[in-house]
Amino acid sequence: MSDAISSQGVTATLDGTSIGEVISWSDLGITADTDETTHLGSSNNFEEHIKTILRGGEISFECNYVAADYAAIQALVVATGSVDLVLTTTETVPSVYIVPVLVKGNKMNGSSGSKISATVAVQVVGIPVIT
Repeated sequence: MSDAISSQGVTATLDGTSIGEVISWSDLGITADTDETTHLGSSNNFEEHIKTILRGGEISFECNYVAADYAAIQALVVATGSVDLVLTTTETVPSVYIVPVLVKGNKMNGSSGSKISATVAVQVVGIPVIT
């Protein structure tokens, strides 16, 4: 049996507003920039680095379109300041991820004879907390 966590059952909210029915999401993470600090006295003449700025990535969500949710998310796009993105997993290992984000945009997607979906893009602006 695998210890992998299924993405089925993931729910998401932005500032308390549901993000429809989440179908998929991507790229939750942070990276650290580094500066080289090598000098003539560096141990074994090995290159040295220090961490500088932490950068959050951009996360995008695809969800089934729900008119009320879409309107509330659109309001967050034009709002200033960050909001909390809360991801809740219910499969295998229940976890809650709280991520400070700026809402960058949303758009609707669809084609004739298929469901309408929406994509929401957010920029991570702080360190995610897992509870």
